[in-house]
Amino acid sequence: MGGNAFPTPARRLSQGRYDALRDYIISNLTELRLFEGIAIPRNLRGKTEHGDLDVICAWEGEIGGGDEEWVPLEDGVVAHLPGSSSVNVVGGEQNDAESRVESGDAANAGSSSHVDSPAITTTQNEVCLLSPDESGLQEGTLRVLGKGKMEEGPAVERVRHLCDSIRRKVGAAEWRRRGGDVSFKIPCGLLNGSTAEADEVEYTTDEFYQIDILLVPPTSLQFIHFTSSYSSTILLLGRIVRTLSPSFTLHLTHLTLRHIPFFGLKPVDITLTSSPEAMCAWLGLSWETWLTDGETWKDDKDLWEWLTAPYPTNGHRQLRGDGNRSSGSERELPGIVGGAVNETLTERALRRMARRQRTKNGDQVSTRGRRNHIIDQFFDWLRTESKFAQADETSSSGQHKIASPTPVERGDTPQLVKRIEEIVIDPPSTTADITSSTSVSAISSPSGLTPKTGSGITTPSSSTILPLNPSLFDPDNPTPLDKYAEDALVYWGKREEYDAVLEERRVAAKVIAQRQRDKALRREEAVVDLQG
Repeated sequence: MGGNAFPTPARRLSQGRYDALRDYIISNLTELRLFEGIAIPRNLRGKTEHGDLDVICAWEGEIGGGDEEWVPLEDGVVAHLPGSSSVNVVGGEQNDAESRVESGDAANAGSSSHVDSPAITTTQNEVCLLSPDESGLQEGTLRVLGKGKMEEGPAVERVRHLCDSIRRKVGAAEWRRRGGDVSFKIPCGLLNGSTAEADEVEYTTDEFYQIDILLVPPTSLQFIHFTSSYSSTILLLGRIVRTLSPSFTLHLTHLTLRHIPFFGLKPVDITLTSSPEAMCAWLGLSWETWLTDGETWKDDKDLWEWLTAPYPTNGHRQLRGDGNRSSGSERELPGIVGGAVNETLTERALRRMARRQRTKNGDQVSTRGRRNHIIDQFFDWLRTESKFAQADETSSSGQHKIASPTPVERGDTPQLVKRIEEIVIDPPSTTADITSSTSVSAISSPSGLTPKTGSGITTPSSSTILPLNPSLFDPDNPTPLDKYAEDALVYWGKREEYDAVLEERRVAAKVIAQRQRDKALRREEAVVDLQG
């Protein structure tokens, strides 16, 4: 939150204080033995001042919702813990105090899962959290945060006691929670004398640092660590995958494919991967370089150069696990686009992005004020300094020509192009034709005008195509996927899963289509009766 989670902004951290606070927090959280792993998102080396410390903690327990804060007691007011009951936590499960003691030996023998990243600390689960009677929740007041709401239940109560255990261990003065995002107020005085900075200042306990702890499932720890590093990673990669296909969406925890086969019905959502290594291989990015060299990147350009660097093939490309397949065929190599010049998916997307960001007279497209400035800086670098800077064709007058993307570059499949050509060249002319047409070709112009060839109708990627009359359904002809989305389903082994969900949507579409036909028939009969 940039140090602004509390009404009074937190004291900003110099690099020395940041390092000291990071070591202090990791050491204390590890001693709690409540988490499967702990990770600190990476920062670029050139960043020497920080608003807060972000920590990602893998917790097996259910993450309860709600918006609430804990503050110390004031003037002897008795604290009230909503919904208080005898709830303890053992590996995220609800147990009583007796079973907690009996399970001690077994828990001490367990071990946490290993996360293969040098920036991630693995820990061991403790037997339990403090019981309600042992915790410090009664030492303060729980109240609703802002305009949010407080929730109740065993999961919420366990998270509250988890937050209190962290507060007591790290010496926090207050905490605020919105679901799994928890901010703690750490008195600055805790770090007095902990750094060797020449300009070190002794702070009083009235001033505080802010740490933001994000509670995540253990399976999501590595992916979130990857996407949340360097501040702009998820922004840049999200733009890259969306450029390939509007069906792709990059989340903090996974990569998904979302497609609307029947406009107005629930989209088909397929999780493609939650492995950062597998996603990098698919895009043609070097995961090994990110793991090793990424620790030393000084500024944004180092990150950008990694995005545009050639994939180190070493004569072959193999990927283990996560439903991926390897093949000797050049077309089937992960992240490689076939053609005269083999490009990774990332290179194909960046080449298109560099070309799009110019107007017809060669000037840069102004986007300031409408987008994160990091994206603007990246596009400026992409057009002027990257290996794609000379990708635009230049006319004899020195002005840039704007070449429209080809159907293949845009991601249109032959089936999609054919369907759009049918719309433009031979539009449906009768009510019966419209009712039986595809969801893509269902056209109904309020003015009664018939589309003509070359009338300016473009051919966007399939995920953006919506029928001009969205109320009409054709269950037998769903909106097709574009080429990149089709290839992704095959590459990730998700074709059958997609088809199964698509069939569910088709069943619903058939019901709606039948209702539409019945309604149209009744309307025609009513018109005939009026005319008769």
